[in-house]
Amino acid sequence: MYTIYVDESGIPSFRDPIKHYVLSGILVHDSKIKELKQNVFLYKHRYFKNDYIESEIHTQNLYNSKKNFIGLVGRDEKYQLLDNLYKMITDLSAVIISVAIDKPLLEQTRPNWKIFKIAWTILISRFNQYLEYDALRKEPAIVKIDKSTSKNRKDLNSLFEEMRSHKHKHQRIDKILGEPIFVNSDAIEGIQVADAVSYCTNRYLEKKSQFTDYWKMITKIMLSKDGKTFGHGLNIFPYDHKMKNRDTQP
Repeated sequence: MYTIYVDESGIPSFRDPIKHYVLSGILVHDSKIKELKQNVFLYKHRYFKNDYIESEIHTQNLYNSKKNFIGLVGRDEKYQLLDNLYKMITDLSAVIISVAIDKPLLEQTRPNWKIFKIAWTILISRFNQYLEYDALRKEPAIVKIDKSTSKNRKDLNSLFEEMRSHKHKHQRIDKILGEPIFVNSDAIEGIQVADAVSYCTNRYLEKKSQFTDYWKMITKIMLSKDGKTFGHGLNIFPYDHKMKNRDTQP
């Protein structure tokens, strides 16, 4: 059995000024979940201290020195935390897929489409394709998502039911069991890792130099084909034909 941990970065609304809404998933085989927990524990044990010693990994708060990380004001200490966070992620036995919805382009080309729904459709169908691709991966997966998204529970359950009923060629979820399971992120290390990946993806697409370096690090475990991440580990929708060199720069 596999588990897909999912978290988001950004707001799925055309009114929100941030260009992309990002949804990221971390696929981990159940035999490797203990290892993931240990890696996150060791990272926190070594680097978390002061007011944030008991905190969960919430990368936006860490980077912006908010909430539990409000006392984190030194640039060197902040980047030490981030450097080692993304190094820890690259050492995980996991597969990453991120979906980024280009909201201005979607509004221009498909204004009636729902940002949240299309992001989830792409993410889950991509994971399903990955699980079907290799005959060795015969086991199904369950999806776990942060409880803060429970307000979308009805929409997600309807989407999963729709995808199972219609079984479109590129939108099957035969390998995904049940409906999403909503969990507390502070107790689930996989959700915290997905949070770090989503935030990194969004900042990378904004061309923030520090996160470009982190992005290059985590592509080590992103889904790729023939050395290419775009369209596999990173899916940007809608497709913008003006973008070039997608596997090196956004």
